[in-house]
Amino acid sequence: ESEPAASSTILSFLPVSGSSAAISWTNTGAADGTIILVKSGGAVDANPADWTNYVADTVFESGDEIGTGNFVVVAGAGKHGSETITGLSAGTVYHAAVYPYNGEGSFLNYRTTSPDTGSVTILPDPSAATATTDGKTMIRLACTKHASYDVMIVHKTGSASTAPTQGSAYSVGSDCGGGKVIYKGNGSALEHVVASGTAHYYAFYS
Repeated sequence: ESEPAASSTILSFLPVSGSSAAISWTNTGAADGTIILVKSGGAVDANPADWTNYVADTVFESGDEIGTGNFVVVAGAGKHGSETITGLSAGTVYHAAVYPYNGEGSFLNYRTTSPDTGSVTILPDPSAATATTDGKTMIRLACTKHASYDVMIVHKTGSASTAPTQGSAYSVGSDCGGGKVIYKGNGSALEHVVASGTAHYYAFYS
């Protein structure tokens, strides 16, 4: 079985939470399957070996290791798809490389020429976030921010907001996850005037 004629492409590699990231990929040519390697702190520096069937696990460092620190997170049939990789550490940069292959079982021929690569930084969320009432219409917000990142606070009445859309830019007043962005900056405390008699929910993001 000859190797695929075209390299695969990473369409996106974006954080989902403080411990996970989602990756999606495709191949415009013909390919029987795909293998993806992820490494923390540096670029993927080893390729899969032909005629080898690797074990993948979307929990980082749980799949087969190729070389040093290059872990298999995806390995299976299909030339396009998406997966969420878990077990990641906040404040760390993760690098990915994607390879298409032809064949099945252990008879796999990988295209290792010019693999597409991508990287993602997992941001640590602010810690010790609090929302304390002060009278009927004042809520005092506070958190411990990470030294390297600013803070964004989202407010929603009635129920909790959902997570921001990765890759989107937000400013104060922007809609976000069903709520509104009420703060962006490097501060760690905020006074928020609200309507009385309503439940208020806040989410803090780096």
